[in-house]
Amino acid sequence: MSRVSQSISRAICYIRKSREDEEAERRGEDTLLKQRELMTRDVLSRYEFDYEIREEVASGDSIRERPVFRAILPELGTKYQAIVCKDLSRLGRGSYTDMGVVYDIIRDKRIYIITKDAVYDPRNFSDLRMIRFSLFFNREEYEMTLWRLTEGKYDGAQRGKWVAGSVPYGFRYHARLQILVPYEPEARIVQWIFRWYGEEGLGYSAIATRLRQLGIRSPRGKEIWRPEVIHRMLANPAYCGTLVFRRTQRNKHDGKVVVRPRDEHIVVEHAFEAIVETSLWSLVQKRLKSTARTPKVKADFTPSELAGLVTCGGCGRKMVRQSSVQRYRKRDGTISKYTKEFMYCPVCGYAVKYRDCEKQLLTALHHVAKIDPTRFAQCLESSTQNLKVPVGLTTKDIQKQCQARAAALNARLERARDLLLDGTLTKQDYQEIREKCQTELAEIAKWTTDFMDSALPCAPPTLPISKAQIRSLVDGYQQLSDTAAKNRFLRGLLIDVRLELVHKGRHRSDPTRFDLQVTLHPNVTRA
Repeated sequence: MSRVSQSISRAICYIRKSREDEEAERRGEDTLLKQRELMTRDVLSRYEFDYEIREEVASGDSIRERPVFRAILPELGTKYQAIVCKDLSRLGRGSYTDMGVVYDIIRDKRIYIITKDAVYDPRNFSDLRMIRFSLFFNREEYEMTLWRLTEGKYDGAQRGKWVAGSVPYGFRYHARLQILVPYEPEARIVQWIFRWYGEEGLGYSAIATRLRQLGIRSPRGKEIWRPEVIHRMLANPAYCGTLVFRRTQRNKHDGKVVVRPRDEHIVVEHAFEAIVETSLWSLVQKRLKSTARTPKVKADFTPSELAGLVTCGGCGRKMVRQSSVQRYRKRDGTISKYTKEFMYCPVCGYAVKYRDCEKQLLTALHHVAKIDPTRFAQCLESSTQNLKVPVGLTTKDIQKQCQARAAALNARLERARDLLLDGTLTKQDYQEIREKCQTELAEIAKWTTDFMDSALPCAPPTLPISKAQIRSLVDGYQQLSDTAAKNRFLRGLLIDVRLELVHKGRHRSDPTRFDLQVTLHPNVTRA
């Protein structure tokens, strides 16, 4: 070991946490403060050079994950002639590449290393050998510790212990048994989600909408459920009682998560109690694979004014409405919102302004001077008899689901009574089953009562105008405030609306021009 050279005028004291420090911090200790006091009292006080102390709050095994240390390295040899640390292990236990970077800087720039117990001179061969050995030994110690922890997780997973990270919604972690156990209030919601998707055929957005309508909060406590959350829940094998571990790994170079080969996966079936029955789980997985690219529609979808009415004159396909919200910042700092709406042909790939299309259609209707109110009402009724309107959750939906679940619970109680009489179940087991079933039956009854008066309409709404008011088609249309009612109004009048593209615009000063060919129901106009 060497003495401190007189050439050192300024040093940097680098303080970072070790693995033991991290464990102490979990017990509430301030390890960085204790280390700072130790270095100031027992090390820095011995020398007369100026120094600066920097603390690494983050803890990582590579230089990339330690921003403070990464910022110090370029300053060694120019601003600082020595680095002071508690021991050599604080300089790094990262990859061998990182070790080479640190060693080359210390050797080439002749940086002294001052620890609590020794001083290392980069010009001394024995000191350099000790530095190399210490860096290598620290890395090997880290690799051994990491291997033991990883193997411990793998061994626990193979025995069905939950070591796969955060606990899925609907479960709670049993600390003593180290497994997942269903949490009844949330598990019941998970079962509904699987039934809605597998048995009723609802999509992710529709399920998210229904949960919001029921006032059920998301796993993070928010009012809105995101469709991707629903998708991840439906694909999570934990809900059928299967533990899957070591399925992915993170690339250390770019940080990306990649899927491991299937033979490396740890899969333990029946590791804990399932929330979803095997038959329902299989049904859901089958639908997930078959509808991976099928677009979904929200359960509370409301048709726009021109929905299903306008046909492209070029390809004969129905045109669809597309919209987006643009936000602009004004000079006074306020935000202005502007909605852009277009009628788009997905085959021909062109779009026209939606409101221009509506305006031209109303202009055509303005020339229809006389209509027969009675015949118009008949056309209105016939045009919507076979119209498929997406609707939301109704009272009948809730009653049907609650009745089915109540019947299943009562059947379960009957089976439990039979097993009690046969001696298969003990009285205590029967009491537990009975309490669970009665609790859920009471909640179902409460839910049915709460939503009896809050159902959404399950049929197209009637028009809020009378026959006597239908004198001008444009006036009748403009009296309606609901887009679905306007759509029904137009369907009662029109057989076909064909859009012929006249000129495809290229920019704002050169807009797209088009003509509409409108065909009315022949019985609507008066003779």
